[in-house]
Parts: sequence; structure tokens; C-alpha cells
Amino acid sequence: MKMYRYCALFSLSMAALLFATACKETSEVPSLSTGQLAPEPLTSESVVEDILTGDSDAPPLPSILEPELTATHPWEIAFVSKEPRIDSPKVANDVYWYSAWVGMQETATELNVQVENHSLIPGVCVFHEECVLPQINVINQLIEQKAADGIVVGPIDSFRLAAVIEKAAASGIPVVAMDTPVDTDKVLSFVVLSSYDSGKQMGEWVTEQLNGQGNVLILTGPQTDQNATDRHRGLLAGLSGSDIVVLDTQAADWFETQAQAVTADWLKEFSEIDAILSSNDAMELRAISAIKSANRDDIFVTGYDGLPPAMDAIRSGDLAATIHQNPMLQAEIATRILVEHLEKQSTFPPVVFLPGSPLITQQNVPASE
Repeated sequence: MKMYRYCALFSLSMAALLFATACKETSEVPSLSTGQLAPEPLTSESVVEDILTGDSDAPPLPSILEPELTATHPWEIAFVSKEPRIDSPKVANDVYWYSAWVGMQETATELNVQVENHSLIPGVCVFHEECVLPQINVINQLIEQKAADGIVVGPIDSFRLAAVIEKAAASGIPVVAMDTPVDTDKVLSFVVLSSYDSGKQMGEWVTEQLNGQGNVLILTGPQTDQNATDRHRGLLAGLSGSDIVVLDTQAADWFETQAQAVTADWLKEFSEIDAILSSNDAMELRAISAIKSANRDDIFVTGYDGLPPAMDAIRSGDLAATIHQNPMLQAEIATRILVEHLEKQSTFPPVVFLPGSPLITQQNVPASE
């Protein structure tokens, strides 16, 4: 049995997270600054933490969860991630979601429940916009075939998945979202690292590294991802009050090749660049490739996710810093929430934040295993 330190996490008001009105189907992308989802950045500033010391170095879990939970029924939990092919590290398109799947499997074994990978089929889509409908179809099939007692989902689109998740809840299938919120109050809970807080932490670190002045460029994710928007808001908040100039901001939509192309164009356009700040590790690693190809050694790069390739890049000196999202812990908490709800009909806060300080630099990067 694992031993943990526990943190008591209390949620933001649901009203601050969601409006009751569902987002209408539209060909236009909703504005996340004025849309239904989060009028203000999703932040843990109002989350009260009561840190209890323990005997283990294992990551903390929220104390809202029962520490000695074991299932009395072989519940079937479906995992629907953002990415196809997460079942093996050799074929995984995204290490982040593979890590989440590993965390979910380990937790299922400990709790004595079944988990099934129902993520997208390879070849159906590449990523994001064209994958939204396939992801909706996967969840619809789970509902219609009654193939799951509960669902953990990494939503591709915060708005367009709302209807099918509401359908699941109405059918008696509880849903826990992780990583990205959904524009509905029908999720059992949403497990996440505060994108705003961690983005702000990165912005403050960059400000310190540049002594409050310099030129930076920002690579962002798609605006239909609330976490991408909150990371950007937090980053700008961390840079505010300094003399740092944001020369340009481009949405590379999490795509590695797009990020590399954007960075290559920037290097031609701007002669004085101090840093490129990326909203995920995949984009930042390609930005580094573009910088190396241009023989520029005067630019540092930051990222977000804390995946193994990024950790390696920090150790080698190619990457200055990243934010560790800990997808394994997110998936563990999401699975535990579902199982405890299925066992005891327990209710949970609408938002459960991961505690801790996630900034990783050369000063605190873990040693290579």
C-alpha cells in the first residue's frame, strides 16, 4: 500500500468556472475571455491547502479522497484521451497521454478495478479540430453500448464535448475530466494543475532571468483549449510590471511542425530575441531545433508539461525551464474520484487542483534514470 502526504483542496465556486447556459453549436470559435467556460482564469489562489507531513516522498493526494479505498465491484473505467495510440511508448504520439494511461493502469491495479483504453483510432484524425467529432463518437459509443461504469476524459474541445458528457451523466455514467475543462456542470469533477498559476510562475521566473527587460516571443495552444488560454494569461501576468516586450504571439495549436515553422519565421523577422516561451513541451522542442538550425545561441527557451524529453533537454542545457504537469498523478486522482463515487456515491468539488511547485529548471531537474 502506498503512503502519501495529503493536501486538503477546496474548489473554486462553480459560478466562477461555469455558466449554466450551454454553448451553442457554431462554426465560429467561442471567445474564451467572454464565453461560458471561465470568465476569469482558472486559478488556485482561492484553494485552501492544509499540508500534512508524511513518511513518504510519494506525490501528495487531495485529502478529499479516501486513503484506504479498495473496490468491492470490478468497475469498468474507460479512458478517452486527446491522442490516438497511447497504449505503448514505442507508438505513442504524445508522451503526456501515455504517461496518464500508465498512471491510470497502476491505480486500477491498486484499487482492483478494470480500465480500458478507448482513445482515438490511429488514422481517423491527426489532432485537435479534426479529432473533436471522433472523440465525441467514442464517448457516444460507450454510452450506447453501456460499455463503461465511468469515464475519464481528456477533452479536445472545451465546448463541443459538453453535450455528449451531459448525455453520459444523464445515462448514469459519471465523467471526470482531466487536463482540460468542459463547458458543463455535469462532470463529476475536473482534475488539473492550475494553468494560470503555473503560467504566472513561469512568467515571473523569465522576468527574473532577464532582469526585467528584454524581448520574448510566445507559442500558444489553440484558443478552444481553456488551459491554453489560462497558461497564456498567467504567463502575461508573470511578465507584467517589467520592461519585457512581447514581440509576437502565435498559436501553433500544440503542433510540433507548426511551432518549428513559426519559430523559423520569427528568427528571420526579429534580430533581437532573448527568449521563446512555449505553452507545451512538443512545441518548445521544435522551437529549439529551429534555433539550432539558424545557429542562434543567444536565445533561451521555456516549455510546459515536464515530459521526459523536456527533462533531458534541461539536463543538456538546450531547454531553460518547463512546468511539470504530472499527468500520472492527474490520472490517478481522476480514477480514484470515479471509483470512490461508484462505491459510495461520494460527491467532489468541481475542481481539484494538483498541489506543489511545478517549475523545473537545471537547479531542480531530477537525475536521469
